[in-house]
Amino acid sequence: MFWRKKIAVVSLKGSIGGGINPQATVRLLDGLSKNGKIRAVVLNIDSPGGGAGPSETLYMAVARLSQKKPVVAYFEGMGASGAYEMAIPATRIVAPRSALIGSIGVISAKLSLKGLLERWGINLTFIKSGEHKDMLAPHRELTKEEEMMVQKTTDELYEDFISRVSESRHLPPGKVREMATGEVFSGRVARDYGLVDENGDLNLAIEIASKLSGVPSHRVVYVSPGRSLLQMVMEPWF
Repeated sequence: MFWRKKIAVVSLKGSIGGGINPQATVRLLDGLSKNGKIRAVVLNIDSPGGGAGPSETLYMAVARLSQKKPVVAYFEGMGASGAYEMAIPATRIVAPRSALIGSIGVISAKLSLKGLLERWGINLTFIKSGEHKDMLAPHRELTKEEEMMVQKTTDELYEDFISRVSESRHLPPGKVREMATGEVFSGRVARDYGLVDENGDLNLAIEIASKLSGVPSHRVVYVSPGRSLLQMVMEPWF
């Protein structure tokens, strides 16, 4: 019957800000946190990550959810950069041995069209109220001072990332720093390093959620940020 307790499997595929809509995902996760019919959540993730801000927002949403009920993160093919950050507050993390995990690091980029504009004879005039207000605009290069400013911000975000991994995965900061080179690891190596808990498939992730919540593993409902909680709750409950 529809009132039976269930495990929700949330599909999160694509880049954060692309295939994964941060605002819709936060609404869904917060809704699942308050839904008494859902006793555990499995996050089915396959993502290369995304921007630092949206990734942190999703990290906080998963952290809130995991404080209320068991959350198992499963990396179907890739859990890199912001996607890995998003998942680390989960109660447990599962990934196939062949999955690509990690890419702990931060990158900042700026597009420069200065040479192209000069070649075409295009001149742009900016009226600004601060010396560095146009530092990320594409019409010019960064000054040395601005490069240092961007690097400082990038380093701050990097340290925050390391701190979250260390706290969530119960790993010494020094060990996380050794792994935080931006490289990705196979699921097997990620397990050896403590970045994931188990190597396995989605069925294993559901079984772990079942054991943590006491809900039989066949009582599963599949949801995504594009579907309403009403649609989810009104599905047949087996």
